[in-house]
Amino acid sequence: MKESVADTLKKRTQKIYWIFALLNLVLGGLAIYLIFIIPRWVLVVLVYLSLVILLNFFLNDLFSNKISEPVHKMKDEIHSITYDQDYHWQNIEAEPLELQEIRNSINILLDRTDQRVDELQQFVANASHELRTPLTTIKLRVEALRDGAIQDPSVSGKFLQEIESEVDSLSKMVSDLLDLSHIESRMEEDATTQVDLSDITQEICAAFEMRAKQAEISIMRNIEDNLPKMIGTEDQLRRLLYNLIDNAIKYNHPGGQVTVSLKTEPDTKRLILTVADTGFGIPANLLPHVFERFYRAEATRPRYGFTRGSGLGLAIVKAIADRHKADIQVESEAGKGTRMILIFPPSPC
Repeated sequence: MKESVADTLKKRTQKIYWIFALLNLVLGGLAIYLIFIIPRWVLVVLVYLSLVILLNFFLNDLFSNKISEPVHKMKDEIHSITYDQDYHWQNIEAEPLELQEIRNSINILLDRTDQRVDELQQFVANASHELRTPLTTIKLRVEALRDGAIQDPSVSGKFLQEIESEVDSLSKMVSDLLDLSHIESRMEEDATTQVDLSDITQEICAAFEMRAKQAEISIMRNIEDNLPKMIGTEDQLRRLLYNLIDNAIKYNHPGGQVTVSLKTEPDTKRLILTVADTGFGIPANLLPHVFERFYRAEATRPRYGFTRGSGLGLAIVKAIADRHKADIQVESEAGKGTRMILIFPPSPC
């Protein structure tokens, strides 16, 4: 069984105490004997006691260094992390348990930091790509207008409409990026209150009625009565529902249906929110990627009448679900539709 730092220090301190006590007892007894037996040796005894005191200081310093050596070594290794990004600690079996646990914790922290850096680099690459495309389109259209296309009302009108559409896409992307960053970074803690998720669900469904009608899609509601309130951030939950229903309409077909359900589990009292559509579905090989930033499964799913999305909608949904400690599941089959299921933990309300 591994020994803790506290146990190790205790045992070593006890050993030092008994060694010093025995040494001082022997040397002190010898000094007293010399003073009483040979009084003229007082000066010699004083010199002798001085040497004993110096020896005590020397031994104390020696043992103290021995005890603190592992801690000083760890300090030096922590300092080295600053200069070596690929540094990874190896456990030393002879070290006490706590120091090994500290090493393991720091290794986990280093691995997570590396993972976050990789994610950040991938995010920057994806964001650069997503921003480059609309900016290139805008630049080309402006150049065409400057070169004379502005003189043709039909062409200039089309180009201006395309520029406006790209600017709207950029604005939405920037807004979504800021929202996602705000939710994930927790730079500011949003106020949590008692929230009636059933009221929010009813309101968001009603807000989409006109848009769904224009797309020839029906919205069905299946919301239990007298559902308990939950602790959460109302604005974020509204955004979560908005994004889910928005996707369910976007990736559907005329004559399709969106079903929004909200109920509680009888045993666990967990709230279960489901948004299902009868749209084009998601192939099984793409399901693991749906919550990635800027990921779109649009190659197999046409949409009707709406502008290109930012590719951040479901990433925001996932971030909000995580903030509310909700489990999120996706069930989908290509050509048959998609079900998004969120399971919220039991509320203390």
